[in-house]
Amino acid sequence: MLFMSPSSLRGQGQNNNWYFGYNNSIRFSPSFTVGTGQMLTDEGSASVSDAAGNLLFYTDGITIWNSNQQPMPGGNGVLLGNSSSTQSAVIVPLPGSSTIYYVITADQGGYGGTNQGIHYTVVDMTLNNGLGDVVTLNTLLLAPPATEKITACRHQNCVDYWIVTHSYGDNQFQAFQLTASGFLPPVTSNVGMPHLNSTGTFAETIGYMKISPNRTRLALAVYGDASFAELFDFDAATGIISNPVMFNYPQAVSFSEGAYGVSFSPNSNLLYISFLSSSAVSDELYQYNLISGNPATIIASQQVIASSVNSPNILFGALQIGPDNRMYMVNYTNNMDVIEFPDVPGAGCSFQPGAIVLPGIGGLGLPNMIEEGEGNLVPVNLGNDTLFCGTQGTLTLAVNNVPGNIYSWSTGSTDTSIIVSAPGIYSITVINAICADTAVDSIIVSQLLNNQYPDEIFICEDSALISPLLPNIPGNSYTWNTGQTTPEIQVNISGTYVVSVSNGSCVINDTIQVDFGIIGSAGTLNVFTPNGDGINDVFAFPTAAADGFDLEIFSRWGNSLFRSSSPAQGWDGSFNSSAAEEGVYYWRLRTTDCFGNPEMKAGFVTLMR
Repeated sequence: MLFMSPSSLRGQGQNNNWYFGYNNSIRFSPSFTVGTGQMLTDEGSASVSDAAGNLLFYTDGITIWNSNQQPMPGGNGVLLGNSSSTQSAVIVPLPGSSTIYYVITADQGGYGGTNQGIHYTVVDMTLNNGLGDVVTLNTLLLAPPATEKITACRHQNCVDYWIVTHSYGDNQFQAFQLTASGFLPPVTSNVGMPHLNSTGTFAETIGYMKISPNRTRLALAVYGDASFAELFDFDAATGIISNPVMFNYPQAVSFSEGAYGVSFSPNSNLLYISFLSSSAVSDELYQYNLISGNPATIIASQQVIASSVNSPNILFGALQIGPDNRMYMVNYTNNMDVIEFPDVPGAGCSFQPGAIVLPGIGGLGLPNMIEEGEGNLVPVNLGNDTLFCGTQGTLTLAVNNVPGNIYSWSTGSTDTSIIVSAPGIYSITVINAICADTAVDSIIVSQLLNNQYPDEIFICEDSALISPLLPNIPGNSYTWNTGQTTPEIQVNISGTYVVSVSNGSCVINDTIQVDFGIIGSAGTLNVFTPNGDGINDVFAFPTAAADGFDLEIFSRWGNSLFRSSSPAQGWDGSFNSSAAEEGVYYWRLRTTDCFGNPEMKAGFVTLMR
């Protein structure tokens, strides 16, 4: 059983629809669906959906297409991005508005014409009958020359947004804070390696830049024969970037290869970098473990997750976290790669080459988006209601551990997992300390045990409904010895009724003897053993009618040894406060039936110790 606030679901918000490459699209929710679009782009693209996951628009940085797959009248081929720009666009909502969106565009770095810098265009979704149109076109944000790198995330105040850019020819970052009133003056950080046109090919302007989902780190890739990647600390409150860690890729020997795609894992603990080569050098996908925080340890943690030598795919391109918390890597085929468990270090992340077949060539780019979705919570899912089978001992309930989140279980625990040993309803509340996003989930844990019914019931009505004393949880199926398959059955004949209850691999049986208007037989033992071991210590008729009850025990010579006027009081095998001898004894029971008629029953019982 699952409930979450919309902000805790990556795929139920702005990142639910992807448009990229050569006429490709993916919709993640309500089901994973591969489709087509109108866009043809080698690299950069961006798309945005509403809070319910419905497409609003997408762009290659040049044209904006609306949800009807038509160009917006004011955004048809006029934006100053470029289909050969690594991150040609990113879409950011105006703080405080659900209808105004800023489309920030990055031109190619100079190899295809004059570099024009970074611009923004404003879309108003109330126009054109709700399909949206451009109201502000190509306003300069960062003067040229600029690299092809733009990324965005929410501000520490959880209202505004940061748009981070990098100029070309130096080591300068510019972080622009978008508020409800527009952009504030940028925060400048001069840190890391300069991005230079050292070979005259402009290749070093190429490569992705991303901010981690928890907004504490930033990473970027620099393509070309000077290929490297860098990791930085990022301050979501101030926009300041600091503490560079550099990764070198000496195998890059020409301008046509180098580090290209970057992405953090959903929990922000791992960094993935793709090495793209159009020469004889193999493409590689690297993983780095960031948990230590120590630069030397981070660099030394490098693992090769995939290589084009062992993969049918070529030209490893962009990396992007999906709304389903899987990671996707695109390439120049129509087979897209998937990392099933990107939070897991090493081979356990499960790289799946060519796992998704696209209608067109993927190209090198995936939609540039705010990877944290609408908050820092990963889906909180305790799974379906479940059960203990029989006397099964314990069950572990757990959710993903995300730095900065606060966990509160109904048991009082604040860990990410608990161990339960009793049936009940268990719930967890997860709060993100940065933006106060909240997710809640609960699960019902039931228990199926054999013989939860009493052995016998005595019924004075003409008929009765009987059902196993087992929880009727989803997934239970029932099979009675009468052939019925309902949780309860109507009976009007004395007899033994057996039900088998199954739920998955758990199968439980329950048996009950039903007696209508006669003396109960639950205490009619052939043998009883009054030795104090708690098993068959008393000869009794606890289910017999109390009205007119008279139980008497006789020796084999006819001497009365015991008499009781209550079904609750049976013979404990004693006579005159001493233990009676082992042997056979005669009993006689008088009582009345359900209709007040006198009734008598008699028999023999063997006493053994």
